[in-house]
Amino acid sequence: MMRRTTTILSSVLIVAAAAAGVLVAVSSGALDWLNRGGTRERSADVAGPASDTIYGDFLVAREAAASRDVHEAARRYLDALSRDPENNMLLQRAFLYAVQAGQMDTAANLARRVISGGQNTLTARLVLAAEAARRGDWPMARAEIDAMLATDQGISSRLISYWIMAGEGRGADARRELARASGQRGFDVLGDYHGALMAALLGDRTGADALFIRAVENSEGKSGRVLSAYAAFLEEAGSMDAARAVIDRGLGALPENQLLMVTRQRIGSGANLVWRVKTPVQGMAEALFNMATVFDTENGLDAPVIYLQVAMWLNPDLVSARLVLAELFEEGERYEDAIAIYQTVTRDEPLYVSALIAEAINLNRLERAEEAVALLNRAVDEGYTQSQLMMALGDIERDRKNWDAAAAAYSVAINAIATPEERHWLVFFARGIAYERGKRWAEAEADLRRSLELKPDQPAVLNYLGYSYVDRGENMDEGTEMIRRAVELKPNDGFIIDSLGWAYYRRGDYATAVIHLERAIELAPQDPTINDHLGDVYWKVGREREARFQWQRALSLSPPEENIPAIREKLENGMAEAPRADAGGADAPPATP
Repeated sequence: MMRRTTTILSSVLIVAAAAAGVLVAVSSGALDWLNRGGTRERSADVAGPASDTIYGDFLVAREAAASRDVHEAARRYLDALSRDPENNMLLQRAFLYAVQAGQMDTAANLARRVISGGQNTLTARLVLAAEAARRGDWPMARAEIDAMLATDQGISSRLISYWIMAGEGRGADARRELARASGQRGFDVLGDYHGALMAALLGDRTGADALFIRAVENSEGKSGRVLSAYAAFLEEAGSMDAARAVIDRGLGALPENQLLMVTRQRIGSGANLVWRVKTPVQGMAEALFNMATVFDTENGLDAPVIYLQVAMWLNPDLVSARLVLAELFEEGERYEDAIAIYQTVTRDEPLYVSALIAEAINLNRLERAEEAVALLNRAVDEGYTQSQLMMALGDIERDRKNWDAAAAAYSVAINAIATPEERHWLVFFARGIAYERGKRWAEAEADLRRSLELKPDQPAVLNYLGYSYVDRGENMDEGTEMIRRAVELKPNDGFIIDSLGWAYYRRGDYATAVIHLERAIELAPQDPTINDHLGDVYWKVGREREARFQWQRALSLSPPEENIPAIREKLENGMAEAPRADAGGADAPPATP
């Protein structure tokens, strides 16, 4: 399924079950070409009559495509096509990458060429249907969607067809078709949601209200998109208390959902009314956006990117589509492209804070941590102190080993919690780590224990606190038992098993320590700390040659700089008889679950 998501996708997702009924409106042959990187194209298509310049453009385009640089891929394929305009393979690729790059006017022109050349691809038909709808040419939009429906009866094609019906003035027919479709498995929430939007557009408020209620119930109140739209609908009717009740129900299930939190704050201001679909063209955009959020991206990013770009072409104000597109760029490791999108989100947008957080995370990924911290601190100065933002600031400061600053950020998030609940275990855990790494053990211990009170069987917290006790030589029995419990919960986690091996090492049971540390190294062979620990225990059982091998390997795996002198000392002189009091202390166990 779609990956991260954190604040944005969780805010807009309709219902993942709908993915079971999705048929992708992209030519399978064209996507095969893209996914294979062009290994099947005939040499005559590229290297035969083509010049070296064409071949060069093709190679650069293919490399850009492989690295998910859709803008460069689109440009290079277009350049190659301009020199060899009869090349169908180049035409297909130029078209698909023009769509993915959001160059929609160019894509529409190429789509006409694709269709006239006998390549009846669903993507080309989709683009031409969208182009016709944008200019109000509903007969042409109908012709294109009917051509799609001839080969594809998937949810996406049918939803678009229903909105085209509304554009044709056949709203009653569209509503009947939506009602029929909403009874099908995987289409219930989506069908009712779009039925509600269409009923509201056509002025049937009673029908819209009933369909919104059913969509909320069938989604179990866990779709931020449906809930926000329904609240806006109620707000427009002057039912402010009912709108608040709808959002409060959603926040009960999705307490950290940024869209719901902002919608709740804005009830009564009129700002939430932007969620209403006001035209059939916007309805088409909403349908494509909804479908893009339920694709399984393990099968590639092409289809959801295409849907989002067409959706934004139909409705440039669909900010949520921009944000999901940015997340897809992140998934393709196109962090600069993602940042550029996040920077377009303005303060009046409900997902502004989510965009700020995402921009900072991507800056940090690009090793631009100072910019990330500056961005979030500016937001704090402007009054944005939501827990998600403060957690992001704390995480980035922790990455920078600014332990006090990290703890301060986490403290803001904690101080805003009226009554801590199970879900708040993570923020206490995060602050506990910052305190422990900052040599503030009493505060760290209190936070780690509080985290365990909120979520007693959380393996990461059990491991961290247990390891800390063992490594400090405190509460050895309790600490070892915590780590044993963590191993029971995550028996294939090499880092936690390393902690258990280290506990036995600290207790002087070297034979048992060897067993666990050898298992840990099997599960996490590239970790320098585990290799270092295994070297230590090998030395204690008299396997000195193997010990030196493990220490040498630990050095080769780029251990923390503060650990390097001790490892080199062991390589030169071996170890003292008794374990050092600070053995392993420079490396805490993994800080995240």
